[in-house]
Amino acid sequence: MIGYRNILDVKTIDRIHAEVHDGDLYSITAYGTLTANQVLRLLMDTKTKNQHFFGNVFTSGPSIVNMYEDCYASTTAGLVSVINKNRVSANVAVIKVYSTVAITTDGTMLINSMIVGNTGGGTGVNVVASESDSIRNTSEWILKKNTNYQLVITNTASVPIFFNFIAETYGEE
Repeated sequence: MIGYRNILDVKTIDRIHAEVHDGDLYSITAYGTLTANQVLRLLMDTKTKNQHFFGNVFTSGPSIVNMYEDCYASTTAGLVSVINKNRVSANVAVIKVYSTVAITTDGTMLINSMIVGNTGGGTGVNVVASESDSIRNTSEWILKKNTNYQLVITNTASVPIFFNFIAETYGEE
């Protein structure tokens, strides 16, 4: 029999699994097409909590991925949905993510990575990952509270490419 046999049994789960059960783990996703040499900027505002952050960028062609800390945006729009992974929880994420931003200061570069994709851009199903295929297998970043972070994906191909950004985050005081 699987499960508890008596009241003295103890079940242990990992920290991230516990965050889901507590209603404190959130998913952030964005995808689309970048035209030749187009730059996509996503602004993440951590607000009042430090954020444990795991993320991946996938593209179908060659691209550069950068992440900056302490960037300054003169305008923000295009609020990206931050979804609670516990669908019965009423908790709401503190972090805000914007897809339309006017950046006036990049800030400090934290990641400078190249995705060497096929030169065919968005054709076929040849998608190249910047890191692992699983969010849980990526390295964790702890983002400072009350700080703006900028994720930049630059299509370095002369043709359109597909991109996919997927992340998980949870906050702590």
